[in-house]
Amino acid sequence: IYVDSSGNVGIGTTSPAYKLDVAGSFRFNGSFNGKVVAIAADDPATPRSYNLSDSDFALICFTPYNNINVYLPSASGRMGRIYAIKNVGDFATNIYAQTGESVDGSSSYTLSVNYRSVILISDGYNWYIISDKT
Repeated sequence: IYVDSSGNVGIGTTSPAYKLDVAGSFRFNGSFNGKVVAIAADDPATPRSYNLSDSDFALICFTPYNNINVYLPSASGRMGRIYAIKNVGDFATNIYAQTGESVDGSSSYTLSVNYRSVILISDGYNWYIISDKT
């Protein structure tokens, strides 16, 4: 175990980049302090937009009248960061990566089916789909 001058703790690493940085596998048994956000596209004339933040964990997109455009933060510096996104409704939830980054090799990813969900993870450079449920 290593603690750097800024208080970051490394397990299996002597250069932790986060408050807790684990190099290797670990088990978590407890609670998680991530925010669950629900947004709605309730205007038939205008799609809704949402910028995911570091405090978000899950996003539920209600799309009864229009699309929702979701913007991922930069994958850079967010290795291991996970987001769960679910589309609920007849319209689409469009997920966009930052310029120069990708979601599984594309600049965007669309949840176009009612009740479809995706879980994304960052490798510090791009976003990857680790689960896609319809």
